[in-house]
Amino acid sequence: MIAAVACVLTSLVGLGGWYWLKLWSLDFWRELSFPFMPVLIGVSVGGVARWWTPAGTFGLAGFAAMLTLVASLVGVAMQSRVCIDSQLPEIASAVYEETIEYARATDGQPDEELLRKAMASTPVSVIGRLAAGETSEPSIDYWSRRNLIHVNWILSRGMVVYGQGGPDRAIFDSTSLVKDVVFVDQEVSRLAGEPVPDEDIPRFRRDELPYLERLLHDQISRPAFETSLIAGVRSRISWGALAFHGFGPFLGLGILWGMIIAYRLARRYSEIEDI
Repeated sequence: MIAAVACVLTSLVGLGGWYWLKLWSLDFWRELSFPFMPVLIGVSVGGVARWWTPAGTFGLAGFAAMLTLVASLVGVAMQSRVCIDSQLPEIASAVYEETIEYARATDGQPDEELLRKAMASTPVSVIGRLAAGETSEPSIDYWSRRNLIHVNWILSRGMVVYGQGGPDRAIFDSTSLVKDVVFVDQEVSRLAGEPVPDEDIPRFRRDELPYLERLLHDQISRPAFETSLIAGVRSRISWGALAFHGFGPFLGLGILWGMIIAYRLARRYSEIEDI
């Protein structure tokens, strides 16, 4: 029991070091991963188990291997969360800038034709149309859906190959609301090239204009807008998604070797090996 508790404490110390390394790496390479940390955790956990139980046991060895696996997955999720938390403010700022520009372009346009031209002049207007259409989250209020789709649009404009892992994928999947559409930027580009439909004008005046006017008159401040958006995106990202989207091949090998090392260090030696 003492050996098991010591192993748990050792893994927590390893996670603390992993967290510190990830914070340190944000200054020069945000996407930097640390595939050697699971190996280091495995060596530390296995070494502590052997030190407390020199004869070793197979039960303790299995516990050390599983503890290394769990701690490694927690570490992967933790470094993904740190990366996302540093990335979301930049995305939220971009969403605000594009939304406020859209608000300025469509402000003070009582004439329907002038408003139609203003909406056609920017692809941001398409985001509102997508939010008002069929989505996978109809229970969310209109502006929350719109902002999530806007975040997804910004990410999809920078993604080259679907299926990539990492923090981008976690944010991308959590904000994919438009049904039957993989990359929102392709749909936005297609719809932006078409004339603004007649039914889009009353929808704009009803759903978007009041909120845009509040943004223009600073009734909704920029910090409040960005804080709400960041909180909405973060709440949709599970720890499981963080762990498995950040599970790259090198981290996978690191976790495997960490488990093997932890098991071999903590297991009971056989008489054949002694001979």
